Amino acid sequence: MELLDDGEPAPEPSVVASAVLWAIGAVCVAAFLYGIFQMIRQILRDFRNSRDENGDLIEELEDDQNLKQREEVFHRKRRGAESEAERIRRRYRRMIRKHRKERPAPYESPLEIEEYAGLKNDEEMQLLHMQYEEVRYGK
Repeated sequence: MELLDDGEPAPEPSVVASAVLWAIGAVCVAAFLYGIFQMIRQILRDFRNSRDENGDLIEELEDDQNLKQREEVFHRKRRGAESEAERIRRRYRRMIRKHRKERPAPYESPLEIEEYAGLKNDEEMQLLHMQYEEVRYGK
């Protein structure tokens, strides 16, 4: 090597050349990582649109909005077919839940439930209580 260079040491690269080479290296690494990311993304897309090992087509589940609409239709249909007793029970539960935060204990009577909910002296609740007891106990 000394004979080819006439015995002189190799020159140091300039700061600008060193910075340019580092920038080119960083861009290459970023492009490589981006390419790997795109390749994985494409593999997942192909998997989603392909068939599984049994030959079945892979389909997406319904979106949440469509599912909620179906549930609402189901509940409306079900309520349309409910009896008067079921309507009274639902109104009673709704009234209690509206005024009481915790769930009633299984051993509480309707009168105790109403008392803990603060509805003992409410006229609407007294009428609903009479209807509820008639439905529940047949009195």
